[in-house]
Amino acid sequence: MSRIGKYRANIRVHLLLLFSTTLVSTSFIVAETIADALDPLALTFIRFLVAALILLPIVATRHGLKISLTSFFGYALISGCLVLFFWAMFLSLRYTTPLNISVLFTLVPAISAMFAAVINRERIGFHLLCALGIGLAGAVWVIFEGDPDMFTHMVWNRGDLIFLGGCLAMALYTPLIKRVHRDEPMEVMTFWVLISGCIWMLPGTIQTLSSISLSTIDLSVWLWIAYLAMFSTVISF
Repeated sequence: MSRIGKYRANIRVHLLLLFSTTLVSTSFIVAETIADALDPLALTFIRFLVAALILLPIVATRHGLKISLTSFFGYALISGCLVLFFWAMFLSLRYTTPLNISVLFTLVPAISAMFAAVINRERIGFHLLCALGIGLAGAVWVIFEGDPDMFTHMVWNRGDLIFLGGCLAMALYTPLIKRVHRDEPMEVMTFWVLISGCIWMLPGTIQTLSSISLSTIDLSVWLWIAYLAMFSTVISF
């Protein structure tokens, strides 16, 4: 590939990442809107299920639905990270703000780089280290409102701590994808990650949904869940 070709490829990758990050960032605002409408686990389950149903005809037609036990186990590890993250996001928004969790989410790349160094033996270069450090410092500054006393005494609210746990799980997600992926189409991996995620959540969701009436949930909540499934899940993946 020529130098110009590599440059264009890099630009394309960065634009795709920016687009994906924008879609994910909108999920924080949407999640706050519907956080009190359903249990966090049920919300995450329905989101994954709708996204899986969107992908089902595409995967079944193009690639079939055969999968090895080894591959499914790898996808289940990945989905476990996502389930923890999204569950933490919905639950934390009952106690904190979209701004707080958006800022906390900026910690994920730095944590992910540390996990990648251990899991995939990836080297963290100087420029990447500087970029991660600046992002981390900025996130900490906003979280603690520029107050050194708050930083010293680690004044966190309950929602921030819950979402921080979710960020640790999300940081593990990217290194695991690189470790598990075996050149299969991304829609195949995404589909089975969503299916295994639904299996993780199924027992708790059945118990939760048995105690509520879905007919009482406002139509706008279902529309926002559909948005999360389509744009912040399928397309962003």
